Amino acid sequence: MRAVLCAFGSAGFLYPMVRAGLALTSAGHEVLVVSGPDAEGALAAAGLARFPRPGADGPSFTIPDWGHPVSVAIQLKHAAAACDEMRPDLVLTSILAIGPLLAAEQRGIPAAVLGQFCHLWPADADALERAPEGDHMAWRYHEMSGLYATVRQACGLPPRNWTLAAFPMAGDRLLLRSAPGLQPDSGRLGDGTGFVGACSWEPGGDVNADLDWARTQPGGPVLYAYLGRTFGQRHLWPWLLEALDGGRYRAFAVPARSDEQLPSIPPFARIAPARSQSALVRECALVTGSATSTAALAAVQAGLPLLGADSGGEQAAIAAALTGLGMFRAIAEPDPVGQLAAVLRDDGMAVAARAARDSLARVDSDAAILAELTRLISSRPAPAGAASGRR
Repeated sequence: MRAVLCAFGSAGFLYPMVRAGLALTSAGHEVLVVSGPDAEGALAAAGLARFPRPGADGPSFTIPDWGHPVSVAIQLKHAAAACDEMRPDLVLTSILAIGPLLAAEQRGIPAAVLGQFCHLWPADADALERAPEGDHMAWRYHEMSGLYATVRQACGLPPRNWTLAAFPMAGDRLLLRSAPGLQPDSGRLGDGTGFVGACSWEPGGDVNADLDWARTQPGGPVLYAYLGRTFGQRHLWPWLLEALDGGRYRAFAVPARSDEQLPSIPPFARIAPARSQSALVRECALVTGSATSTAALAAVQAGLPLLGADSGGEQAAIAAALTGLGMFRAIAEPDPVGQLAAVLRDDGMAVAARAARDSLARVDSDAAILAELTRLISSRPAPAGAASGRR
């Protein structure tokens, strides 16, 4: 099997794609990774090479402008060059990366999308039709449909009609980083959706000083605070400082952007790297912060409740999914200390979080990725000139 893998350079998108790439290469398949220069370090740490942008290399997969027609056109050119170089059996791309989907369509290559922790639009046409006004999943479907149609036209592709069951943004197969029991309405998602577990990978690094701080410094329980994107809403740092109550609780504070500077770091908080999340979360009693896939999977894999905020993007869908599992509570502005204490002593949330952990752990990500991608290429005829079946 030959696969072109396309990923945004931010950790929440890149690291799962690295795991997919390693699953493929470990099984003897060939991969070509398409991303921007900001992905170079992580890819090198994993032993994967980046296919550079043709011509003058530069950024091509950036999250802040993922749906801008110019950005999509750059993605399309980059992914197309990789496809023409490799002639792959399939394309696997990050969710929201439209350019690779268009490049695959132009060449008749099957395309899979590596998604988030949960489904981001309604499960089926009936759910879409019954969605109340203001429903975030129905809104997202319509918003993304309009954006997809716009960028198709901007990139010179002919108009295309679709239904929810064959939504182009999901590719030919949507792979959720979850397990069926953790996904609302999983039985209604249809045959085009698969589950590949957490699909986690980290570049690692020396976190001994961080672990020593958690284990030896005085203070109360340690929280893992993932400070993700807030989409113009209030930053969570002031809330976190108040919730820590002068050292009654402590926290690893993990900015979503590695270059973000947080002001006034007290001794009971420590800025920690996202590159070694799993080792740090094991020292914690709770996950808090933005309700992103990164935070959700940190909580679920560790079997910890998530005290989180819906700050925009996919976070409303993730918060709803975790609420349904009984392991999520929304951050409230009044009395942060009292809310934090209440969640920490909530035995029901702790039990629910451990049950979610066990459900996710039953999915072998490497085996699931291989099975899903093999199923995809087996279900479609090979494109002309592709190297189907070659290793």
